[in-house]
Amino acid sequence: MQNTITVEMGEAFPADDPVARFVVVLAMMSNDVLRSFSLLDPDAPVGEAEGFQVWLFRQQAAMYVEAATFIGDSAHYFPEVATFIEGLSAEAKSEHERIVGGINRDSQHYVGAWLEPHRHVTFHYAEMHPEKAERGLEKVQQALRNVANKKGQITHGALLHEIRFGFADVIAREWMPSDEDTNTIVALREALLALVRFIQRAVTAYEATRPAGAFVRDDAPA
Repeated sequence: MQNTITVEMGEAFPADDPVARFVVVLAMMSNDVLRSFSLLDPDAPVGEAEGFQVWLFRQQAAMYVEAATFIGDSAHYFPEVATFIEGLSAEAKSEHERIVGGINRDSQHYVGAWLEPHRHVTFHYAEMHPEKAERGLEKVQQALRNVANKKGQITHGALLHEIRFGFADVIAREWMPSDEDTNTIVALREALLALVRFIQRAVTAYEATRPAGAFVRDDAPA
């Protein structure tokens, strides 16, 4: 059974309140991550299922870097946000430590050095630059050299949206951890789950600070 909360946006999230803005962006992150978890189609055509998994992993890894960076930067730039995080429950603060630690080389929660450059070639696509190419430093250039002896595919269907360039997935996999590196894959998923749990706790804690009527549950007495 689903419950609905009606949010009076102006009362709930004043535009000039840095904590309100912080919580709004956290909520966007939660939506993105949870929607990504539900995307994989078990009925996808053979070949496309693997390509979809590659795409989904790339998106989740990049989203995680963006989320951890945003949370750390927001607390650094806005004392109100740092105070809000410090006032959360012990569970939330533990999850926060795992989230921001995932991109910190000195943290026990560090996910891996591959994350940051992976974010760059996922959300920004890989840059082409003549000077980098001349020195053999372009990401696509390096990946193409690595897969020179592999095979890729192109699949066509009757409709425009059914075409898939499988050879591009061969390149994308070069920027991911190896299939054998299950520890990294598990660490990323655990970090994403910690992110979602942290956000849920943070939104609930924030809701409690807002005036009556800002958040109204559908089962609340009239």
